[in-house]
Amino acid sequence: MYDDKINSILEVLTLEEKVSLLIGEDHWRIKAIPKTDLKAVVFSDGPNGLRKEVSTKKQTFMAQSEKAVCYPSLALLGSSFNRDLIYQVGKMIAKEARDQSVDVLLAPGANLKRNPLCGRNFEYFSEDPYLSSECAINYINGVQSEDVMACLKHFILNNNENNRMVSNSIIDDRSLHEVYLNQFKRTITKAKPAALMTSYNKVNGSYVCETDLLKKEIREKLNYKGLVMTDWQAMNDRVASYKHGLDLEMPGGFKPTQIIKAVKNKTLDEKVIDEAVCRIIHTAIQADKNRKPSEFSVLEARKLAKIAAIESFVLLKNNGVLPFKTDKQIALIGKLAKKPRYQGAGSSRVNPREVVSLYDEFIRNGKRFEYAYGYEETTEAVDEALIEEAVTKSRNKSLVVVVLGLYEKEESEGFDRTHLNLPINQLKLMERLIVECKNIVCVIETGSSVLLPFEAGVDAIMLSYFSGEMGDAGLYDVLTGKFSPSGRLQETFLYDLNDLESTKYFNQGINSYYKEGIYVGYKDLLSLGKKSHYPFGFGCSYAKFGYQYVGVDKDIEKLTFRVLVTNTSNIDSKEVIQIYMGKKDSKIYRETYRLVGFNKQMVRQKTTVEFQIDVLLDDLMCYMTTTKQMCLEEGSYEFYIGTSSSNHFKEVSINLAGHSFDQNPNTYPIQMTTKEYLTYFSQPIVENNITSKYHANTTFEDISDRLLGKVLLSVAIKKIKKMSKDDLTVHMMTKAMKAMPLRSLESSTNGFFNQNRVSGLVLMLNRKRILGLIKIIKG
Repeated sequence: MYDDKINSILEVLTLEEKVSLLIGEDHWRIKAIPKTDLKAVVFSDGPNGLRKEVSTKKQTFMAQSEKAVCYPSLALLGSSFNRDLIYQVGKMIAKEARDQSVDVLLAPGANLKRNPLCGRNFEYFSEDPYLSSECAINYINGVQSEDVMACLKHFILNNNENNRMVSNSIIDDRSLHEVYLNQFKRTITKAKPAALMTSYNKVNGSYVCETDLLKKEIREKLNYKGLVMTDWQAMNDRVASYKHGLDLEMPGGFKPTQIIKAVKNKTLDEKVIDEAVCRIIHTAIQADKNRKPSEFSVLEARKLAKIAAIESFVLLKNNGVLPFKTDKQIALIGKLAKKPRYQGAGSSRVNPREVVSLYDEFIRNGKRFEYAYGYEETTEAVDEALIEEAVTKSRNKSLVVVVLGLYEKEESEGFDRTHLNLPINQLKLMERLIVECKNIVCVIETGSSVLLPFEAGVDAIMLSYFSGEMGDAGLYDVLTGKFSPSGRLQETFLYDLNDLESTKYFNQGINSYYKEGIYVGYKDLLSLGKKSHYPFGFGCSYAKFGYQYVGVDKDIEKLTFRVLVTNTSNIDSKEVIQIYMGKKDSKIYRETYRLVGFNKQMVRQKTTVEFQIDVLLDDLMCYMTTTKQMCLEEGSYEFYIGTSSSNHFKEVSINLAGHSFDQNPNTYPIQMTTKEYLTYFSQPIVENNITSKYHANTTFEDISDRLLGKVLLSVAIKKIKKMSKDDLTVHMMTKAMKAMPLRSLESSTNGFFNQNRVSGLVLMLNRKRILGLIKIIKG
C-alpha cells in the first residue's frame, strides 16, 4: 500500500515507538520519526493568515504568535466569487508559512453557514455547498502549489460553537449526504488536501472520528490516503477512532498507554496502527521534501491583501452617492473607522504586520473631514454626548460616512451569537443621523449577516465583513471610485432571523436536529416563498450591464453556457454571472433553486465580453436513500441565468439522461415533530442520554453546581488568565472552556489527568468520593 521507504521505516519501529507517533509532540508538532532523520512536522493555524505561535519552552494554546499578514476573512473572500483570487491568497499565505518554517496550514474551514448565529461563520466561505466547495478547492490548490500542506476542516456538521465538543448533530440521510458530506467529498476529490481535520461534535449519536462517515465515506469510497487528525482536544475514544481511520490526536504532550494496552489485549489490531503510522511517516517525508527557502515578500503580500478586499466588498445599496468626489465636505463617524474590526476572534486571530484604518486613509489622501466616535466599541451603553458630537459634526455636511459593526466579544470562536442586531448604541446613533443629516453612507464590519433596520433611511450600504489589515485601504479606493465594487453575497441577509427554519432548531439543546433538511439559507427562503432583505448572490456595481444569452454546449460531463455581457457605462467593473438549477417535474422533493455555476470577469467600459460558465452534471445530482448514492434524475431541468439567486434574465430548459426516480416521501414537510423527522432516517438514532448525572462528556459548566466542580472551574479560569493578558482571548477561551467535557483534561494537563483520573473525578462528582479518590491517587 505504501512505498518501500515508508515500509522500511515502519519495520524497524517498536510498538511503543509507533504508538507514540499517534499523538502530537506538543501543541503544534507531530513527533520526529524515530530512527530516521525526519524532523517534526510543524502545524500553524489559518485561514486568513498565518498564526504561528512564538516558540517557547512551554507550548500553550492561543499564545502570542509571530507577525504575519492578515488577509480578509473567508466570509469576505467567499463574497469575491473569484476562484483565481482565492487561489492567489492561499498561495501567498503558503509562501509566508514556508518563510516561518510551517509545514501544514490548518485551513481552510469549509463548514456551511447553516444559521447566521454561528459564532465562527466569519471563518467559513458560504451558506451554499457548491460555492463553499469551489472556494475551498482553490484555496487548497493555492496553498499546496507552494509545497505547503493544507488541512481541510472541520469534518463534519460542526455548525455551532455552543457546546461544540458534546453536541449531537442529528440529521437525515439525504440532507447529510447531499448537502454536507457531498461538499467535503467534492473538495477532497478535486483538491486532494494533504490533511483532514475532524470536528468536535457527534453525528447521529457518535463522535465523527468514530463513525463510518470517516471510515467508509472518506477512507474507503474516496480512497483517501491523507493524514486525518482530530481538532484540538476532540478525542473521545481512541480505540474506536483509530479503527475508523484516524491517524493523529492533537494536541500532544502525554503518553498513549491506552493504545498500547489495546493492541496487547487484542482489542485493536496492530495493522490498524501500522496504517496510521504509515500515513504519518508519509506526511513527514512530504514535509521534508517540501522544505526550501521561500520567496516571500511582505510588500507583495500586503498588496494582495488589499486587492482581495477590493474584489470582495459587497455594495448592498447605492442611491447615487457613491463613488463620492474627493472635494466633498465629509463627516467620518464611528469608533470602528479609527479602530477597525478587521478579523475574527479565536484560533484564526493573526498578529498583523500593520493595520490600516479608514481614518488613516482619509488623512493619507489629504481629505478634509471631521471625525467623531459616535459610540464606544467595548460596550453597548448609549452615550448621548458621543451621539450629539457625531450629529453636530455631520449636520450640514455633503456626505456622512458611518462605520458600524459587531464588537469583538459578540462574535467569536467558542460561542454563538444570540441575535443578529447591531449594538444598540450604534442603532441609536443611526436614528439621530437619519433624522438630521443627508447623504449617509454606512460601512458594515461584521463576520456574518446582521439586521439592517435603518436601510431605508440611508443612501448607501457597503458590506466589508472582516477585511484584513489592508482592508480599509482598499475600502477607501472603492468608496472614491478607483475601483468598482464587485463582491456578491455568499449568504442571505434577512429581515427577521426567524424567517430561517434552521433558527427553530439551532442551539435548542445538546441534541441538534437538522429538521430544515436540504433547505439551507436561500434554498429555504426561496422554496417557501419568503423574501430576504438582500438575497444570496446579490451585489451592486458602479457600472451598468446588459446581458444576452448566446447558447449552451453539452458534452458527457458538463454543460457550458455562453452569455454576452455588455458594460454600457463609463466605468470599468467586474461582473458575476450565476447559474441556478431547478427541476419542476422532479419526483422527489427539491429546493427551487440551487447554485451550480458562476463566472467572474472584468468588463471594460463600453465593451462586450463573452462569459462561459461550466455546469458539471455531477453537481446536479441528488442523494437517493433507496440506492444510497448520488444520482442524476432523468428528464427536463431548468437553468436560471442571472446576477443573484433572486434575479434571473434567462431560463433555459434542457433534457438530461439519468436515472428514473421513484422515491418516497416525495414531499418534505418543513415543520414537523421529532417523531415525524426520524422517519427520514435509515437506522435508529442515538440521542445524548447518559444515565449517571455526571460522566466524561459532562462539561465544566455543568459540574459547577458541585463544590468540586466550582473549584475546578475557578482553577481553569485562573490558568486561562495567566496564559493570556488579552481580554478578548481570555473571554473566548473562558467561554469555550466552560463548554469543554471532562475528558479534555487529559490533553489540557499533558496527561496528568489521564482517563483513570478523569474516571475518578466523575465518581467523586457522582458522590462516590472514596472510590473516586482512590482512582485519582492511583492514576
